[in-house]
Amino acid sequence: MLVREVEHVFRDWKNCEGRCRVSIFAGTPASCGLTVVVLTEPNDNAGPSITNSIEQVAAEVLSRYLPQQDGLEPPCVLIEHYPDRQPRGPEAHFHDPFFGETFDQVTFDRWSLKLRRVGRRAEPLVELGIPDWRRLDRDAVEGLIGGRLPC
Repeated sequence: MLVREVEHVFRDWKNCEGRCRVSIFAGTPASCGLTVVVLTEPNDNAGPSITNSIEQVAAEVLSRYLPQQDGLEPPCVLIEHYPDRQPRGPEAHFHDPFFGETFDQVTFDRWSLKLRRVGRRAEPLVELGIPDWRRLDRDAVEGLIGGRLPC
């Protein structure tokens, strides 16, 4: 069941603004009772991607929207989602799997928050550990959330 959905705006280590949609789902037996967080990259995001900033975005989302999960290892099931980005209209002469919808479960070697000073930012970044991605399909994600994805 969808518990919350927000647009999350972040600034990367170069102080460039990016954004993603955060969808938070209640835990299910398939997620071992853990909250499921789906981070969706908007097709019109002109800033840094969630993939390139995942350690930071995940840490910000956990501390801002799931503070009660802090200290759990893992605190949630984290899914990175890219919607279908196939060319449309008169330019759509091909179908490239690269532009198709993708889902990846992201895990970290360390789920505890860490502050790090970098780049042009005045304030430190909050980050998690080293990420690892595992490809999932839509059915697997819908199994984890216990229903159909709203997107």
